[in-house]
Amino acid sequence: MELRQLRYFVALAEDLHFGKAAARLGIAQPGLTQQIKALEKEFGTKLFLRTKRSVALTPAGTVVLEEARQVLFHADHTHAVAIRAGRGELGVLEVGFVGTAIFTGIIAAAIHAFRQQRPQVDIRLNEVATREQLRLLDENKLDIGFIRPPVLQRPPGVVVQSISSESILLAIHEAHPLACRERLHIRDLAEELFIVPSLHPGMGFYAHSEAVWRDAGFQPKVEHRSPQLATICSLVAAGAGVALMPESLQSMRLPNLRYRALEGVVQRSELAIAFRRNESALAIRAFIADVERSVHSISALTSTLSAT
Repeated sequence: MELRQLRYFVALAEDLHFGKAAARLGIAQPGLTQQIKALEKEFGTKLFLRTKRSVALTPAGTVVLEEARQVLFHADHTHAVAIRAGRGELGVLEVGFVGTAIFTGIIAAAIHAFRQQRPQVDIRLNEVATREQLRLLDENKLDIGFIRPPVLQRPPGVVVQSISSESILLAIHEAHPLACRERLHIRDLAEELFIVPSLHPGMGFYAHSEAVWRDAGFQPKVEHRSPQLATICSLVAAGAGVALMPESLQSMRLPNLRYRALEGVVQRSELAIAFRRNESALAIRAFIADVERSVHSISALTSTLSAT
């Protein structure tokens, strides 16, 4: 049994006239007759009662008509879904991110833009550490990753593309003696107790912090470590020490917490997007494009606000 035969059957069942049904289907009447006979042979029962003057459904034909309509409906629906999925208009997008990426506004802007064009694609956000994101991308369990370079190793099939960079600030308790100064030099902090990320050396924001201390010529006195920069901000607000932070973390407002610009710091904190090198899925490629547009929009807005 073929879908084509079911379409022929439904057309004849609706018109109850071989000539009219054949014309509607755009085929020759003998061809329609042949396909109906083949279908009846396969089913092992007559679907139509034929006389020289009329065509009528048999009881079996009446039952088969309802089933055939449902089969054709689902077949057409499946075809339409397949086309939309191929266009990237349906499906699920698994997006990974490191916690601080949220504060840049890039992820929110990209998701908003993406959903305007593809509202039926389900976006699932997963807060995942950088190394784990790269592994999941390589295993096709994640589609897009937002990470903070550098990374020590990455799978050869995964691309890491920098999308933004930002200044590094100092997070400090408002009662700290240095907090009264709007700008500080990094060397002013040589004797301070630092709260630092508990990440692998040479990776992510910890690598940025290492470069800052190295350029300033001192090793920090470490008081606490935490894998989350948001937790580090909370510890600073509690007076447990000072910390280096990406500029976007200024949006995290906590009681007693202040941010200060640092002189003598040329290092910047990067944010990057990670994806598979030969990605072909249209939805994923569209999201990457929306990320790039969002980066440009946010950069333009920041420049405009800075100029006013």
